[in-house]
Amino acid sequence: MNTGALRAMVCGAATALMLVLVPGAAVQPAQAQGAEAENPWWKVCGRNQQIKKDVCVIRHELLTDAGQFLASLELLEVAGEARKSIRASVPPGLLIQPGMKLKIDDTPEQSILFGICFENVCVAELAVKEEFVASMKSGQTLNLIAFNQQGVERPFEFDLAGFSDVYDGEALNQDQVAEKQRALQQKARTRSNTLRQKLLDAQRENQDN
Repeated sequence: MNTGALRAMVCGAATALMLVLVPGAAVQPAQAQGAEAENPWWKVCGRNQQIKKDVCVIRHELLTDAGQFLASLELLEVAGEARKSIRASVPPGLLIQPGMKLKIDDTPEQSILFGICFENVCVAELAVKEEFVASMKSGQTLNLIAFNQQGVERPFEFDLAGFSDVYDGEALNQDQVAEKQRALQQKARTRSNTLRQKLLDAQRENQDN
């Protein structure tokens, strides 16, 4: 099964749960109370009616303090399929031709090539085996390395703590997805307001001096 078909199946399953799997639009767990709420990884599954199989996505999204999208990483799985897929998404403006590199701790780097770019995001995919998932479960950090227009590495660091629990745990249901969307929107507003206030305070302090 090619990655394009896999992407279509995943999107179909996620839509059934009213979750948009467009990078930068998906939810991220709110940093609320308790260790579980702070886990940056989350999982959603759904039934794909075309292939009559369950499809799951385990996702981690990086955001700025102001709530802006930086990068995301997804592990895509189809029930009964041995091969899995990693999908990495970053904003446009990075070099497309060299693709990106994936590296878990001290393991060898793997190349992941861009497949498509939209107006606000570029997406790369890589077929992986169970060994890669095992490395994610036992690892500490996954580095996604892109290249800026000067050819300089632009790393994105994903903390793997909590991945194993989410991978082996239950998927979010529809109500939980909606709640996390609301929490993310509120968190982004709070971050933006805090940053704006810090800038205003700094401006006032400079004026007073």
